[in-house]
Amino acid sequence: MSKAFFDVFPKLKVRKELHNYFEDTQVERLAANRERTRLKVCLHSEHLIHKDQVFRMQKEMQQQLFEGRRVEVYVEEHYSLSGFYTPQRLMEEYSDSIRSEIASFSPVMGIIFRDARITYEDRDRINVCMRDTYISRRLQDRLEESLNRIFRDRCGVQATLTVTLDPGMEGSEPVSTATDAYTSFPGPGYGVSSAHDGPGGLPENAGPAHDVRIQLTQAAGAGSGPRDKVSGAGSRRQAAKDSFRRGANSRTKKGNREYSLKRSSHPDVIFGREVTAEAIRIADIVGEIGEVVIRGRILANDRRDIRNDKTIVKFSLTDYTDSIYCKLFVPTSQADALLKDVGKGAFVKVRGAAVMDTFDREVIVSSIQGIMKIPSFVQTRTDDAPVKRVELHLHTKMSDMDGVSECKDLVKRAYSWGMPAIAVTDHGNIQAFPDAGHVREDLLKAENKRRKEAGEPPVDDQDFFKVLYGVECYLVDDLARSVVPIPDEDMESPVTGRPVVVFDLETTGLSCYYDHIIE
Repeated sequence: MSKAFFDVFPKLKVRKELHNYFEDTQVERLAANRERTRLKVCLHSEHLIHKDQVFRMQKEMQQQLFEGRRVEVYVEEHYSLSGFYTPQRLMEEYSDSIRSEIASFSPVMGIIFRDARITYEDRDRINVCMRDTYISRRLQDRLEESLNRIFRDRCGVQATLTVTLDPGMEGSEPVSTATDAYTSFPGPGYGVSSAHDGPGGLPENAGPAHDVRIQLTQAAGAGSGPRDKVSGAGSRRQAAKDSFRRGANSRTKKGNREYSLKRSSHPDVIFGREVTAEAIRIADIVGEIGEVVIRGRILANDRRDIRNDKTIVKFSLTDYTDSIYCKLFVPTSQADALLKDVGKGAFVKVRGAAVMDTFDREVIVSSIQGIMKIPSFVQTRTDDAPVKRVELHLHTKMSDMDGVSECKDLVKRAYSWGMPAIAVTDHGNIQAFPDAGHVREDLLKAENKRRKEAGEPPVDDQDFFKVLYGVECYLVDDLARSVVPIPDEDMESPVTGRPVVVFDLETTGLSCYYDHIIE
């Protein structure tokens, strides 16, 4: 249940201008990491908030609510915008905020985005054309993914944004004096730096006002002038990096020979190379700890097609100590096959790098080097007692503030453990009865079907597993006197009579815990 922003943080005191931006927003969820060093505030708003104002609020919360403690506050905005916001209107009104957000991760990339040429191909397609530079080539795919997630996931506006490069565009190419600092822009859904990109990430406190030494130099056109002095070595280094980064993440052709996503002949390898190292618990991944090997069961998967026939495949993995997202790039032609192998319920072992997702502000596994199928490691509980018990006191999720499980799941578990019966006894209601009855019918049909295929006689309905229908009732003593009358003589005698006050209440019910006075 959501609550007003300043109801959740009543001690937060900010300037009126900033207060006005957030006073009618709702906090939907608060989440913290295991070490309590990072707090995510999931915010819902019906109007856009400039990212600079979000940064200001994050800073105020860190200073006021966690003074003296190293706690990073991250506000994750979600908007419910009116139909007025077409993709074009949203871009026109929100582009300055997007630039500030990009600049918070990479000041140089923020400058490049500021000078981009934005065109609207049709109602739902936007093209962002930037000058073709070394920086923009490296960050093109990441920026495109960032823009699409901002429009679709954050603002709820369905649009397709494409980032293209134009070597003929005029403009200044920012060059950082820091070591490759501009390559650290992660964009939504990426870590602070790729495992293949080296350490060139921005400092932890990098933000909109972070002072990075940048030189703005008038660069010549691609492949001409003084730039050619460094382009040869730079292009060779870039080609080497790209070749290494592709590794198992691409499918190339050499003559008539075609290479697949797999880099191993092992039959269990799904992607990349064989993973032989021992897996660690997901719960033990604390922050950006680099290369990890984990195992788990896939909860869900997703895909997003991007430019140059590439697709981002993302799946969530749990080992029942914790859960984490895994993300990788694959050719679009092979995305369907990979999604089938990493489908819901599959057990896999993954080798990759644990990095921070700057969009969701949580650690993910990217730069994946290998994914392998593994057998299930989940040990299902069994009832090995020679004489089975019968549970006569069972609460389902229909027992408010008590039961948390579905009735059908509990009935199935009792049957699988060999219990002859189970009783459903919820608090003051019988709403779970239909589910229990339907599940028993399904179990009976399945058993008779198995017996028929085995040539055995059907089971007698009276001898089959039973559901006992009960309820925990609330009893009220209807003979107890709640009102004691005043003797008539006390009311009638003008000398000894006492003043009488009639006090009438209207309530929503008779419970002193759950009901309220309304009149």
